[in-house]
Amino acid sequence: MTYVEPYSARSSSSRPAGAGGASVRACRAPQRHSSALRALGYPVSWLTICEGLEARVVECGDRARLRSTIDATLPIIVEAARQTTRPVVWSSVSPECARSAACSDLRHAVSVPVHGPGSLMVLVTVAGRPAIGPSGVEQTVAAARAIAFQVLDEIVGVSSKRRGVSLTRCQVETLRLLANGVPQGEIAERKGVHRNTVKRLVGRAMDALGAKTQVEAVARAMLTGQLRVSVLRD
Repeated sequence: MTYVEPYSARSSSSRPAGAGGASVRACRAPQRHSSALRALGYPVSWLTICEGLEARVVECGDRARLRSTIDATLPIIVEAARQTTRPVVWSSVSPECARSAACSDLRHAVSVPVHGPGSLMVLVTVAGRPAIGPSGVEQTVAAARAIAFQVLDEIVGVSSKRRGVSLTRCQVETLRLLANGVPQGEIAERKGVHRNTVKRLVGRAMDALGAKTQVEAVARAMLTGQLRVSVLRD
């Protein structure tokens, strides 16, 4: 397994030595994906794109201080992820991974694999806090898979139906407030509407985006470019 230098949107647009073409295409605009990852609320998150014997970590936030730990452990995680479609819990893979997961910044690290054509695989990793309760785990996995599928769509050049979805201004504003942690009841008070109206707005946005949870709806709205990180501030 060969690991190449992380590719940043700030770096040269020329193809890095040893990098797969599809990986480079996918890494040229990681900001939208990292924004969606940050919306999950984990202190640490990143994408890994794997093709054949190469794997590339896409920069998602500041991981410089964790780089040596991640680079030492990730090859083991990638090999484990290639053999499953289920989330890979770092602490259960090997003693080495368990030691890495004991690091405060990587505690509760989980990698969610999504397999593409051939040897292509996108791995979404989140860490730093546990997912609270079964519903929290399901929301995290669903949102991580939505992000990974979007990356795969871009790599293989598939036009995703999700990109054609158009949300109303009210739906986007409601998702923005949800992403900021505002509960539906408070959103209703702010808008001066009944709580059931907010529920309907959220439900219709979820249906339009093909999302099963509110967290997944926020992630997909970011991935389609309708909800941006710059908007996620009051």
